[in-house]
Amino acid sequence: MRLSATINIVLAASLLLTTGSLVAQTQPTSPTPPPNMAAPAAPPLPVIADPTPSARDTAMKIAMILQSENINLRQIDRAYTTSVPAAYRANPNVAAMEQRWPGIIDAAIAVERKHGTDHVLKRLPAIQQAYAQMLSAYLTEPELRRVLAMYESPVGKKALDAAADGGDYSNVTRINAAGGQADATDIMTAQASSAGAFVSILSAQEIRELMAYAASSTGRKMMQLQPYLVQRMLEVSRPNEQERAAINEAVMMATRDYIQNYKKPTAKAP
Repeated sequence: MRLSATINIVLAASLLLTTGSLVAQTQPTSPTPPPNMAAPAAPPLPVIADPTPSARDTAMKIAMILQSENINLRQIDRAYTTSVPAAYRANPNVAAMEQRWPGIIDAAIAVERKHGTDHVLKRLPAIQQAYAQMLSAYLTEPELRRVLAMYESPVGKKALDAAADGGDYSNVTRINAAGGQADATDIMTAQASSAGAFVSILSAQEIRELMAYAASSTGRKMMQLQPYLVQRMLEVSRPNEQERAAINEAVMMATRDYIQNYKKPTAKAP
């Protein structure tokens, strides 16, 4: 039973939210990324060898918005209240345990959620720093200012809310729960599933504004960067072997304690 695999799910769900992908999500007929979209080591874009201090500062402001604690916690809550419980209950071995000791899934998830949240928040400064470094390495200072202006605008904030709350990461859950590791293509496919949320909360005019931004040179460049940003965030945020072992141990201890202390409900007298 690979319970701690959910940590990757939570991280994956909060790794990348960029306007380029948001605009693609506003169109219900948009195709999902093809399997060959996994990113190589570096984007095919000119590197800015020495970003100015103000460019770095702007990049960090963007990272603090897109990789904020609030967004991460919302994604954690979504994962642990929807796709994670569903994935556990779909596992025959776990389902059998739940049938014998009702409530054991909730007990295990509660412990894993706490450790998963602690891990994400511990890694958050490194995630934000890595995100900002990639942005400042490939976007000029004027481009960074345009990206920041978009996410600080009312339309950008609404779009970010739709992306944060509307994605379906159940397939990412299944991949990780089966012992695999979701990659950049899996994450982008999940991000594209937010289309329904965009259509429901954004007006036609707001969608047009986002599409106009996506069609700009800055929007297109952000689209090019997206798979590389996802891949970099995965590299920075995944738990190492020692961390995974600690999480596994905590969850297994919780399940053992639950079984040892479990008392079968007594039938009520007629």
